[in-house]
Amino acid sequence: MTNTSPLTNKYTYTDTAETFDGRYDLMAIIKSERKPAMVIIVTLLMITMVASAFVNTAIAEIPIEITVNPSQTITLNNFSVGFQLDGPDIRIWRDRTALRQLAQEAGFKLVRFFEHRIGKPCTAWYESTKTGRWDWSNIDLLINRIFEIGAEPLIVLGFIGYDSRRLTSVPTGMSYNSTTNLPYPDQWATYCAEWVRHFQQVGLPVRYYEMINEAYHYFGWPATQPKLGYFMNIYNAAARAMRLANSDVRIGNDACVLKSVLNYFISNGENLDFLSYHAYGASTLSATDAQIFDAAETRYVVETSGVYGAEKTKQLYKAARGIDLPILHSENNLNYYFTQGTDPRIQKMQGAVYNALTFRVSMLKNFYHTSYFHFASSASQQTGSSGGLGFGMVNSDNNQPWYPYFVNKMIGSNLDKGDTIVEASSNSSDIRAVAWINDGKLKVMLICKVDQPRVVYLRGLTGQLSYEKIDNTIPWASPALQTGTVDASNALTINGYTVMLLQGDVPTTPPAPPTPPTPPTYSFEDGFEQGDFSMWNKTSKSYDESVTVSNVRPYQGLYHGRFRSNGNGATEYAYVSKSVDSQELYARGYFYVARGLPLTDNDDRFFFMQLRAGDQALLRIGVRRANGVDRWTLYARDGTTLAGPYYDLSSVATMNTWFSIEIHWKRSISEGLVEIFLGGNKIFEISNINTDYFGNVNAIDFGILSVTRVQYGLTVYGDCFKISEMYIGSDA
Repeated sequence: MTNTSPLTNKYTYTDTAETFDGRYDLMAIIKSERKPAMVIIVTLLMITMVASAFVNTAIAEIPIEITVNPSQTITLNNFSVGFQLDGPDIRIWRDRTALRQLAQEAGFKLVRFFEHRIGKPCTAWYESTKTGRWDWSNIDLLINRIFEIGAEPLIVLGFIGYDSRRLTSVPTGMSYNSTTNLPYPDQWATYCAEWVRHFQQVGLPVRYYEMINEAYHYFGWPATQPKLGYFMNIYNAAARAMRLANSDVRIGNDACVLKSVLNYFISNGENLDFLSYHAYGASTLSATDAQIFDAAETRYVVETSGVYGAEKTKQLYKAARGIDLPILHSENNLNYYFTQGTDPRIQKMQGAVYNALTFRVSMLKNFYHTSYFHFASSASQQTGSSGGLGFGMVNSDNNQPWYPYFVNKMIGSNLDKGDTIVEASSNSSDIRAVAWINDGKLKVMLICKVDQPRVVYLRGLTGQLSYEKIDNTIPWASPALQTGTVDASNALTINGYTVMLLQGDVPTTPPAPPTPPTPPTYSFEDGFEQGDFSMWNKTSKSYDESVTVSNVRPYQGLYHGRFRSNGNGATEYAYVSKSVDSQELYARGYFYVARGLPLTDNDDRFFFMQLRAGDQALLRIGVRRANGVDRWTLYARDGTTLAGPYYDLSSVATMNTWFSIEIHWKRSISEGLVEIFLGGNKIFEISNINTDYFGNVNAIDFGILSVTRVQYGLTVYGDCFKISEMYIGSDA
């Protein structure tokens, strides 16, 4: 469980309550003129009551549309739920039938645990022979119990002590290298390989191993040398030995989303078989519900300062090693704070909503597992002033679930590998939706992120729908799953924080053909047919570069823009700019690279278009050389971070041909969207990011920008530039 990496709060919330002074002392008015004061009080009360009724009605009547399109496939599902066993609950769960029955009924598929929590199976280690004395009875019983519920284990070999900053799980007799403060690589490798050999010998098909939990407690965040190198030495030695014992094992590490760690892994590490990471909603009790829900959808999924995030880590690793890593969110909960007791929201509806949001992200992004930290805790044995009940989703005092368990069960018992995830959208950020087809039924999960009533209208669902849901109408201390039926044509009233699973028949009648789209109207377009840049607000160029209108090779008409750099500067530019003021826009241009490709060295790069808010780049699309290939490359602003580079691995940038690039950018705190289309085909989509931080787009740059290390010069033609509120597409 992470306890050192900082929680970055993206937003600051300020209360602006007014303070009354003596001039507005209502009691003074009452004392001086009692009768008028009584009239005033009654009038104020009546106004307040009417206003309150109006506000509540207005809140309840906010209409939200959820649209489901079962014919539009997003992906085929790989996701399933999991949990961790830790502390006392590892033995309690193993030995208590009722808890294991709850886990089986919920459909959990992965159970994570630390090697030493149930007692170290290696009771003594002999370095001279690299052998140990082993008692596997506790471990084998636990592993068998895990397989009995239909799950498989994820075993963490190696645990860094939070205080000692060294491996505290090593067996007695294994010494530490005084330089590295770690075991010697050959000793650690033999020890780890013995786990693999043992399970082969007893016929237990254990596959997943994480090598050293949260190793950044040892090498730092960000990672520092020489400790990162010391860690890599024992990881590599163990990975080689374990794969030699059984080539089917899958080995990963939970720190590889850190930029410093992944970069070193790519250059120096044995292969990873999966990518795991730990992400919690908060690290302090002061975090707001809204901040926690935002973290559920973004933390360590998208790139931030120092962290690539799961998606980009997967992309970079595939580009470097050719391996498409499965992603495991191997520790997850609403809050990891525990110094003065855990967060009391963990077992309440906030905990349920948080988990539902993380599951939705995992489903849509094709992650493989999440692991809830951890299964059970005792409500009666908690200490600390927070009032929290531990991290569990089940109360081990009476074997009764809390609300997060029901969310896990909704997904775990209704979602299988290979199910079709289909298109589902909401016109409000207050409610998230995810939909899939399971066992011939259409299933839609609704997640309400606000603790206020909302009215929901369903589109794309028909007939009677069965549902199961949880919300605050039943107190969290004695939670229950509510079930019933609704007619898809009727409005649903959502009572604040809610997780609801709807189930109905997949529509057999195809939907009516869509109304032909209205041709887009353009707020700006220019093909340079006037022979100049008079329709633009500004031209910009670095020394010795040029921005001109030419007739050498137009895409349409007689003229086109020509943007040239000579390669003499470290960073060069030549472009035109158009002022706009937009919360959402599409911008498209045609480009022709007449000179400059292929690029010469890795990290050589330039960009064709850029969106800005003032002097802050919100988005850049262009070409960058990576691993000897000229890749289409995107940078996109998420909060304060210009995240990237993101690479399109399906195509390569080339010269001497016209191509269209279209940008779609949408402003939102948590539902920001960036899409890039190349020749009408979408090559990038980054969703659920914070594009709100710097406000509206107020400028678009067109030409060649941030031309970096392109030493032999660059000539690019541009034509047929358009801006619209709708998708533009390619011209004939």
